[in-house]
Amino acid sequence: MWSRNTRRRVISLLNNVLRKPALANCISSLEFSSDNSLDWLHEEHIPISIPVDGFNLSLAVQTISGSGLPFIQQWIQQLFGGEGDAFLALLLLKLHGLKHLVISTRYFTSEVLSLFLRAALCVPGTCGPAAFQNLSEVTYKIRGRYRRLATQYRCVCGQGAADTLPFFCLSSITRLSISLDNPESLDWPILSTSNPSMLTSLDLHLVRESHLLGLLSMTPKLKYLKWTLFFCDTRRRKHPIQPTNTLLVELDKVSAALEQVRDTLQDLEIAVEVQHIESYLEAPNLRLNGTLRSLTTLPRLTVLKIPPEFLFASLSIESALPLKLVVPNHIETLVLTDDLADQEFDEWDGWALYDSISDWLQDGAATNSALRDIQFTLVGDPENPFYMDWPLDARQQLGYLAHEYGVKAEVLFGSSGYYGKDI
Repeated sequence: MWSRNTRRRVISLLNNVLRKPALANCISSLEFSSDNSLDWLHEEHIPISIPVDGFNLSLAVQTISGSGLPFIQQWIQQLFGGEGDAFLALLLLKLHGLKHLVISTRYFTSEVLSLFLRAALCVPGTCGPAAFQNLSEVTYKIRGRYRRLATQYRCVCGQGAADTLPFFCLSSITRLSISLDNPESLDWPILSTSNPSMLTSLDLHLVRESHLLGLLSMTPKLKYLKWTLFFCDTRRRKHPIQPTNTLLVELDKVSAALEQVRDTLQDLEIAVEVQHIESYLEAPNLRLNGTLRSLTTLPRLTVLKIPPEFLFASLSIESALPLKLVVPNHIETLVLTDDLADQEFDEWDGWALYDSISDWLQDGAATNSALRDIQFTLVGDPENPFYMDWPLDARQQLGYLAHEYGVKAEVLFGSSGYYGKDI
């Protein structure tokens, strides 16, 4: 954990790795995480630096200079300045036996890690793709990058596509979890055409639906997909606004993207995160366009976790699609979440959802012998008045309905319930 109390451990580990190459080859798993209690959107939070006293700088400089990379001077300068990603890049340079890599932080200040990953993953003949040839599981989530402006730091939301796309090129990786910003276009590394992806599990965060098709077209073996749709409310702040940071959710684009993995996808989770920068502002209202009817064409899909509004293609009860037109008749587990419950125009309370499920079961879902579980997950305290949208009598009626049709139905408070299969 990268925090003010553990910075010395980074120095100790690096000193040992630099002095004992044999030790570096024994390290197969690395997690580099920051203190998630800090608010990454508040510019007054200066990223934590790593003190260089007690660090073998001469050996570090010698190692970096011998890498043959074109940004050596910048790397050394950032290392002397205590920039965390400069230290991490140096550590990764030496750990050729890594199988599991987790980089999960809310901030970095320099570009050294980005430059290193692009070179290591995409430029043969430098430190080369061989440096990561054993990687099988990667988590790379950076919620913001701080850029130094005079005496201040400014947070830029998201992680560059150029940093994350190269991970799709490593044929050894089977599980990938990344945060990805929304560029105008996805510029794939040259190696992507020669290294077909072996990914079976993919967790995408921040990226919007306009880029899903391009990403999923590179994952022909995908079995598990979690996609978190992200909207950052930038009202009254000076954060850069991307064209894809829009309140309109285009479900047809999601459907088109899922067609890319129709023959392999077994487990699908769609979540929604709306980031409020100013707590006193009302929640922005998302709008839905199109439908997810293509879900019925996914022959292997057995687990679906999703906000029900996406299935209904509407926040309104009156204009909702019937579930039988959207949910595959071979589904085994259906989990409906409350990610959109704070939307001003969302009409889907407990009784409305009960009526929809009842109609779905009566319309033929009950004849599907594969159906086992129906869950509603509400993240919070059931004593909170907000959750009276699912009153006790509605929950009881849901239980009676489930028993009648031989399935299990639950309303879960305070947890995210089902977490997906271990594929």
